[in-house]
Amino acid sequence: MDIIRNSEQINLQLNSTLQELTLWEIDTEVDSLGYTLAKVFEEEPLMPGIILTRNQSYVGMISRRRFFELMSRPYSLGLFAERPIENLYNFLQPEISVLDENTPIVTATQISLQRTPELVYEPIVVRSESGRHRILDIQQLLLTYSQIQLLTLAQLKQAQEESKILETDLREIQENYVKLVQNEKMILLEQFLTAIPQQINNPINLIAGNVIRTTRYIQELIELISLYQRHYPKPIAEIQTALNKTKLDFLIADLPKLLASMKVSTNNIQQFVRSLRNFLSLDKSE
Repeated sequence: MDIIRNSEQINLQLNSTLQELTLWEIDTEVDSLGYTLAKVFEEEPLMPGIILTRNQSYVGMISRRRFFELMSRPYSLGLFAERPIENLYNFLQPEISVLDENTPIVTATQISLQRTPELVYEPIVVRSESGRHRILDIQQLLLTYSQIQLLTLAQLKQAQEESKILETDLREIQENYVKLVQNEKMILLEQFLTAIPQQINNPINLIAGNVIRTTRYIQELIELISLYQRHYPKPIAEIQTALNKTKLDFLIADLPKLLASMKVSTNNIQQFVRSLRNFLSLDKSE
């Protein structure tokens, strides 16, 4: 008879499997006498059951609870103690839950709790890929399952907290992005406004200078026309017809007024450009 416990410290995860739990690897041959079971159970008070083998091949399992229930009946001790364990096993014909070692703990718990009330607290036989059979105490399974539930709740709470942090970070990123875009827009606007005075000033200065020269040229033309009218008061018919069509007297009177209004307008625009430049210079200094 071998007694081996798998008692490594486990690090529970949501997907932890049965092979990570503490398993009892206790077996005895079915041709052993029945009293040897009682002796082993007395020596190992926490042992949930014993694996039965024939020539080291798995046959079944007898749980501590079922064994002592049977032994407490009248005549059972005398009937089975000195006979092979196989007789006891055949008499009990226990229904055994056998699960693979890769079965998740959560799944194993659900399967165990779906058993009949008589079997719900019976230990589980865990089968490895290599064919080894070990025993899992149902109390340990339920305790581990409750720990996984607590772990799940803790991870859920942590996820919620991280979600809040991520939400806050995302909000800050969005706010910073909006500020960045606004800053870029302000920079572009400032560059645009800075360029406006230059773009306006160059052509308006050209216009202002040309208005002065145009005024002088027109004044000279008016004086020349007046000189012609004084010396040639009676022009030929063709010239007289052209003079009547062009309304020369009106043009001579209106042109100076038109040029004067253009000069006033250019002066106003130049004043606006100077004010805009002063404003931009003041804004930069601040």
